[in-house]
Amino acid sequence: MENIVAALDFGTTKIAAIVGQKTDSGIRIVGYHEVPADGIVRGEVINVQRVVKSVESAIANVAKQVETPIREVWVNHCCERLRQETTVIKKRRTEDDWITEEEVEAILNEARNTRVATSDVVLQAIPQSYNVDDRIGEIDPVGMMGSEIEADIKLFIGKKSAIGASTMALSRNNLQEGGSLLRGIASARATLSENEKELGVALLDIGAGSSDLVVIKDNIIRHLSIIPCGGNAITEDIRQLCGIPLKTSEELKKQFGSAFAPMDNGKRIISIPGTGGTSTKEIPSKELAQIIQARLSEIIKTADHEIQQTGLKDELKAGLVITGGVASTMHIQRLATQLTGLGIRVAWPDNFVLAESVEKALTPGGSSAVGLILYAFDQLGDNIPNFEDPQLPADSEQGTQGTLFYKEDSNLSEGSKDTTNPGQKPAKKPWYDIRKNLGKNIKNLREMDIFDNNNDNEA
Repeated sequence: MENIVAALDFGTTKIAAIVGQKTDSGIRIVGYHEVPADGIVRGEVINVQRVVKSVESAIANVAKQVETPIREVWVNHCCERLRQETTVIKKRRTEDDWITEEEVEAILNEARNTRVATSDVVLQAIPQSYNVDDRIGEIDPVGMMGSEIEADIKLFIGKKSAIGASTMALSRNNLQEGGSLLRGIASARATLSENEKELGVALLDIGAGSSDLVVIKDNIIRHLSIIPCGGNAITEDIRQLCGIPLKTSEELKKQFGSAFAPMDNGKRIISIPGTGGTSTKEIPSKELAQIIQARLSEIIKTADHEIQQTGLKDELKAGLVITGGVASTMHIQRLATQLTGLGIRVAWPDNFVLAESVEKALTPGGSSAVGLILYAFDQLGDNIPNFEDPQLPADSEQGTQGTLFYKEDSNLSEGSKDTTNPGQKPAKKPWYDIRKNLGKNIKNLREMDIFDNNNDNEA
């Protein structure tokens, strides 16, 4: 099989191996396999030995699907302690010629090599704007003339140990790393349209262990943060409050869960067969929805506070896009609209790949994996390595440097934007208060004031 790239999506509960192929018609996902993750906490590799075995299984299965040996993979990074800094770099050797792409790239390389603490590493350097003499706030300075160029660059910094652990898991499986990308940016690449990124949009990828928030305006990533809470917290809430096994709680959440309790009329009862001599347990679906709504509300309120802190909330004309495994929860749009006042769209990673792609990858939970494939093709350009040949092209390690986002193929349809009417905006809630709530006794969830019992009769 020719013109293919492979990627590994490290998640808290699963590791996904994915293979994409570039064709004349577009990009097609030709292989996808998930295995349970062991040794990963909130997207970070903690136990390398356990992860090595999971990676081995995922790669072996996807290689069998595509009948091609896998030697190189692109990977995502999810650093819970991710932080961002801004660096300003001035550079211009001569004013007698226009600014070249090489000159701009040299500035970005300098930013990537910014000195940080020995335990940290710069994961991404994203230019926000350029000042060329008295021209302020230019997006693309290439071709301009001037005696001085000043670059405003945002650095996203993570812990070196987390990155090193995932790299070791690859090397122990004789895999080379073709490139890497922060998980939230990968999800944005697979789900956001060109118009949304231009108008202003926030993306919230709610995973199992953590949730990634990305804010984009004028096609530039303005903010990225990681919320240390995800779908696993919802499952644990159900387990404790309903007194049922964890596996049953996960199945209950997926099959009967709703994110907005007022939409439940309170008449449905879910029966759970007893085990070990215990009697059948009956759980009202409305009670299940209240548990799910409580935890999801904390996640969404935290994301909304982060958005407000950027000062860009009023400029996000394309609203909030939600993806990730938890995005499939029924009525999540209704809840998010009420809490944020923004237009909401739930996103699948299907707008930028061909329809005949492997169906299992085209779910909200597959957004970051598909985004990795798209980003890999963006960066490689025509330098796609042949997996049959262990000798990679000389410049394939870093690929073609360029913007994180590329204009989508005009032959691929753009998904329609599904929005709901904005509701009442919540009062601001500081990040530290919300994070503190995550650790409160689980029994307090029912006492939160987000339940609007006046709407209980809604259909």
